[in-house]
Formats: sequence, C-alpha cells, structure tokens
Amino acid sequence: LVMPQLDNSEFPKVIRSPSSTINVADSVEYVNNNVKTLEKLLQEHGALLFRDFPLQKAEDFLAFFEAFGWKVGSYVGGGGPRKTVLGPLLTSTESPPSLLIPFHHELAYLPHPPSKLFFFCEIPALSRGETPLTHSHRLFHRINHRNPSFVQRLREKKVRYERLLADKRNCTNDYQRSWQDIYETSDRVEAEKRAHETGSEIIEWKEDGGLRVVSKPMEAFYKYKATGKETWFNSIALLHPATYAGNQEELNKNAPWRTTYGDFETIEDADVLSIVDAMKEEVIAFSWKTGDVLVVDNMQVLHSRNPFTPPRRILATIV
Repeated sequence: LVMPQLDNSEFPKVIRSPSSTINVADSVEYVNNNVKTLEKLLQEHGALLFRDFPLQKAEDFLAFFEAFGWKVGSYVGGGGPRKTVLGPLLTSTESPPSLLIPFHHELAYLPHPPSKLFFFCEIPALSRGETPLTHSHRLFHRINHRNPSFVQRLREKKVRYERLLADKRNCTNDYQRSWQDIYETSDRVEAEKRAHETGSEIIEWKEDGGLRVVSKPMEAFYKYKATGKETWFNSIALLHPATYAGNQEELNKNAPWRTTYGDFETIEDADVLSIVDAMKEEVIAFSWKTGDVLVVDNMQVLHSRNPFTPPRRILATIV
C-alpha cells in the first residue's frame, strides 16, 4: 500500500504566541490581522493548534473565536450530549469518560455539516483525553485499498442513518440528547419540521414519547474542492453498533442508532470493523494544555476522543 503524501507534513500546524507578554486583547488583534493567512494555513494543513496564548476561560476563548469573523454554525439535529456555556460555546461531547469516540467528521450524518470546528482546553484531563486527528483522504485511500468492494457498494447505494431519540423525561444524555434538545423545541410539529430540514426522510413517534428518524440516502464520500481529493465523509463508524464491541458493550448491544445502505440493506459488522482497523493506523494525537485552541477543517480532517481520567473540560463551537 502506497499512501498519498501530505501536502504539508506538520499536522496539526502549531502556531505559538508571538510574545510571552501578550494579553487576550493582543491575541484578538493578532487573529484580526492574520485571518487570511490563518485560513490559508488551515486549508494547507487541515488543522491549526494555537499554543501559549493567554487564554484561560470561556470569555477569552469567545473573544479569540469571534476575532476570525466567521459565521457560527447551527447544531440543530446534532445528537452529541453537550451543554451551552457562553453564547455559541458548548462543552465538547459529554459521553462517559471511558468511551473511545471513533473518528468522525462533525455532523456528517446531516446534509449541511459545519466547515470548521474550534476546540478550547480549559481543563486538561488527569490522563489521556486527547482529541486525535486524521486526514480523511488518507483514511479513504486505506479503506479503499483494504476493502474496495465495500467502498463500491457505498458509492452505488449510499448510506442511511437511523437514530432513536429519547423523550426528555427519560433521556440519560449519556450518549445522545433528547429530541427536544436536538431540535431545540418541545413542540412535536416543529420537531418534525426541523427533522425534515436536517435530512430525515422517515419520522416516527414512539409510544414512550421518543422519536425515530431515518435520514435520506446520503453520499459516503466527499471530494475536497481545494485539492480534488476524495475523503471518507460519513458517520458509519460513529453510528454503527459494531464499532463499540469490546470497548463499550452497552452501545454495542443497545445503541440508539444504526447505519444501513441507502436501500436499507444491512452494513455488515466485518465491513465496519475494517473501517475501525484502518482508523487505528491513521492516528495523530497531542496532549492538551490549558489555553490550547484547536481549529479543524471539518471537510478534510476527522477527529475523535480518547478515554480519560476526569476532570476534563474542552469547549467547542462550529462554523
């Protein structure tokens, strides 16, 4: 297997504070003055890690984020359990610390995923808790080499995502939010409308007040416009129970989600595990430091989350 070469080997690209004496206002000015350069670097490298800037709390991160001047994205339809912190800032996924969250493009199971992701380390974990990254075009190349018939079936049939969204009254929020939180409404008619707007083709209310939604057939791959490279742009590993076998048996046996081909045919466990194996070979991870800001190009880079020893507090927002 000959892997495609990276256009730039530094990944993520580390950008250190230009001075040890700058304050938050200086940091904001630095971003303001260099937005175009930073955006070009993000496109070239896929991810930027800002380190040693004097950012300590949510207010600092918000000012730093707003300096880019990019429009905040919508999380309506997104299932990951998280809490609002300040304005557009949310906690990163609050699934149990023991869970390894597999590589994924944020909200790839929705028709309009965010283009960029921002993460801010307020409190690093006592141990582990990294946010590993990988280049999606390299992952696609590896999976296509290893399992070309699977890739061809996905290309022909596309993929569907089925999610069972609990009612808020009996939602644990361990792995997924309630439909009220996901669609930001307690009105069933409005929830159905928003489900349709975020790509659901089948919408079914359950006796316990839960909501079953099934997406329309969606493409499993995306050609990154700036480079023409094909990427592994889907949520198959994230939303298929087989991924969690041996890691989180509760999810393996009782996951509130599943993935199928676009014609509803089952995606075999072995094919999903071939994805997981390929992901293990494409991991780039760094240890979080307080004040770190990670910016990820969501269209060409996947991210994950390693298990960790609490406490850990990573804030996030999307563009």
